[in-house]
Amino acid sequence: MAKLALTDVRASFRGFISAPQDLAYGRLIERWSANEQNEPQLIFEPVCEEDISLAVKYAASNNIEVAVVCGGHSFLAASSSNGGVHIDLRRMRDTWVENEHFGADGVMTIEGGASSGDVAEACAARGTCTPLPAVKELGYMGFALGGGAGWTSGLMGHAVDQFLEVRIVLASGEVVTASENSHPDLFWAVKGAGYGFGVVASVKIRVWGLPNQIFCGTIVYPASSFKALFEAAERYIKSQREEDTVALVYQNVGPNGSYQESIMAMPYYHGNDAAEGRRRFKELLEVPHIADTTGLQWYPRSADSTPASVWMRMRRYSDGTLFTRISPKVWLPVIDRIRQWVTGEESRYKGTSMFMGLYGWFRTFENTGPQYDSVWPFRFPPGDGERSWRDCAVYIT
Repeated sequence: MAKLALTDVRASFRGFISAPQDLAYGRLIERWSANEQNEPQLIFEPVCEEDISLAVKYAASNNIEVAVVCGGHSFLAASSSNGGVHIDLRRMRDTWVENEHFGADGVMTIEGGASSGDVAEACAARGTCTPLPAVKELGYMGFALGGGAGWTSGLMGHAVDQFLEVRIVLASGEVVTASENSHPDLFWAVKGAGYGFGVVASVKIRVWGLPNQIFCGTIVYPASSFKALFEAAERYIKSQREEDTVALVYQNVGPNGSYQESIMAMPYYHGNDAAEGRRRFKELLEVPHIADTTGLQWYPRSADSTPASVWMRMRRYSDGTLFTRISPKVWLPVIDRIRQWVTGEESRYKGTSMFMGLYGWFRTFENTGPQYDSVWPFRFPPGDGERSWRDCAVYIT
């Protein structure tokens, strides 16, 4: 590929291009995580597919590293580059749903820079829903291309399972449509490893009808309830159904910024019966707690259910794994190790937390077939004992 000059790119680029000397540069390199911010030589802000193609061609022809920005929330600097170029999609965030009537199933189109909050609001406008995370600022495409475990995964599968069609810019700059009928191998690869195959300009996904409210909120437990909470969570997962999910977040900062341990549970029930929601989470609600905001909420609230007091303190390196048991015999020693570490230095506790997702994997396994080379390696097929749906996710920040 012949080298493409930046002057030629600027002549045809409809969006914005920023260099270190430009006023917008400092704002555009800011990232949510302290580990994420780097200094690229150029930042492209495309407003259409053709702009993305030009940016990719420029980088490829000049052998320059590319980082793609959707929301800028990666813990691992995936959306940032030192000396490379950023393709910042945040000016491309249109989302819309096409369905026959409010509350009917339909198809949603999502541009590459849309946030999870954008998707939630567009869903709500047409009475629909799709698997989403618990933080509205997250870029939807980064969340979904990596799999996308959300509140409704037990009922609908992961975010990536909803993909119908992907518009993707390849390393050559070519823009192709990948689906089950067009470039099916690429479509398969994108669903779980999409970061490595091109820049996704937009996707079409299936959305599910949801004309009513759902049950969600938070329950906060003091340290004295930790053992009882894990015991209750063990009992809960034995009767967990596809419509409900729980996340637990261990944190150690109180309202005034002092060291104060608590665990926040975030239950989600995909139904509009508050009494039924409380019945499903009865085991958790019976454990002594200090706050309870659970109740019927409109769907966008579920995409904004992580309190800012927790979310804003998670701006550090994070790592995670999958586990199969929620026993206090396993997790109380883990919390004790975290406690020993964070109390060794004041700066540590203000940003350290542990997220545990008790996802229902029911729909996750239905379409795996014989292939297990997946971003979710624990997709055991139904009938494989208790492991087929009791795997949980944990992230320590």
